[in-house]
Amino acid sequence: MIDFNIDTLQKSLDGKFNVAHLIINRVKKLKTGVESKVNRRMREKDIVLAIREIDSTELEYTLDESSTRERQVELAEAVLEDRGDRS
Repeated sequence: MIDFNIDTLQKSLDGKFNVAHLIINRVKKLKTGVESKVNRRMREKDIVLAIREIDSTELEYTLDESSTRERQVELAEAVLEDRGDRS
């Protein structure tokens, strides 16, 4: 079982989408053979290891706010265009 406080991480990363994205990216790196920042436990899956790394202070990450905001703006514009087509 993982002892992990996701609420704190969600606040620091501005939402659960960014948390999921961070976990997925770290799992991909681990699968390519990148050395883990924490010791792997016996028979531990990559996703559990990635979550433990993110929860530890060993792994550094930053939130690129500009790219997140651009995606939200693009999505909002696409929704507005779709609604305009229905009228």
